[in-house]
Amino acid sequence: MTNQRDENTNNSHSTEDRNEKMTNENEKNDKSVTDDLTEGKLYKLENGELIELQIDPEELRKVKITDDAIQAATAIQKTMRKVLNGFKPDITTVCSALIKGQAEKEDATKVVADFWLEKAQIAASSINADH
Repeated sequence: MTNQRDENTNNSHSTEDRNEKMTNENEKNDKSVTDDLTEGKLYKLENGELIELQIDPEELRKVKITDDAIQAATAIQKTMRKVLNGFKPDITTVCSALIKGQAEKEDATKVVADFWLEKAQIAASSINADH
């Protein structure tokens, strides 16, 4: 019985030693993904590694968007700090992601049509109020 207790104690210490060693190794390797990121830059994930994208400024288009759309995008941008461990992507990245993500959905045309109708109704009611 004493031998069994000693053996269990040794196994317990051995397991604790292994766990402590694994914890120390994980702490060394536990570098945040966002540690090497620069705000305002674009990145893609390739083979488990983030690669900075070099974007030609000529590729970026100037697009006019409504105030409510930019406010919605800005609100999402602010929440990204929590999601990305302190990193906040620039508004171009947020808007591009939102547009691309919605454009790939099945109901994209309905979303655009509904938005257009909403804005048209607001404009019509504004015109009617002036007369």
